[in-house]
Amino acid sequence: MKPSCSSVLVLGLAGWFAVSCVVLPGCGGAQSGPGAANEQLEEQVIANLAQMSGLTFKAACPAIDPTTETVQCQATAPGGEQVLVDLEKRADGFHISKVNAVFEETLGKAAAMALKQFGLEAGEVKCPDLAINGTAPRCTAIVEEVELAVIIDLGDAIGARVESGLIDASAIERHIVETTALPGGVTSAACGKKYYVAKPGAVFQCEAKGPQETMNVHVRIDDASGRVTVSMSPFEDE
Repeated sequence: MKPSCSSVLVLGLAGWFAVSCVVLPGCGGAQSGPGAANEQLEEQVIANLAQMSGLTFKAACPAIDPTTETVQCQATAPGGEQVLVDLEKRADGFHISKVNAVFEETLGKAAAMALKQFGLEAGEVKCPDLAINGTAPRCTAIVEEVELAVIIDLGDAIGARVESGLIDASAIERHIVETTALPGGVTSAACGKKYYVAKPGAVFQCEAKGPQETMNVHVRIDDASGRVTVSMSPFEDE
């Protein structure tokens, strides 16, 4: 028997991280003038991106003049990723209005929130330094000494899904209802949690209910792929 949870949908995080449209109030911009060079603008982009990500970028911006209202710069991350940075002119200069990337801290928060939907707390989360909008970067999270893979979906809103490492308890409950022998049969089963981390050797109990009696059923996780063994008697190592 293999109740698995290899692809679990996690509710989207719409509106939670507006990193695809980052506005940085209070960041002074480069003042433009006739024939103004773009060096100040590039320095501003590098400083703002460093503040947002902790990374050191290189930036290239087109020249601006007094009539320029918006400008798009291209920033290169240490890993070579190309990030587009849109700026708009305000009373005190140019300000970043949009960045087409999401950075490690935000990716990590999305992964942690995805795990919380399953009642899990991650001890450590590792994500890429950055990811470009429209991609699906992979983070890893350590939960109960097991590494779980969490995919971050960077669409119009940031969502996340646990790719592997979880067992859906409802599959075990169905198996218990179908196979457990009780007088009058089993009408329902409950394992206490909706999802379990696929930690080999871990043991937990579920409750099988029938019209005449209730009994505990013992479940052991056999391997990281989510295979389990169900027993009416306790396991030796339980």
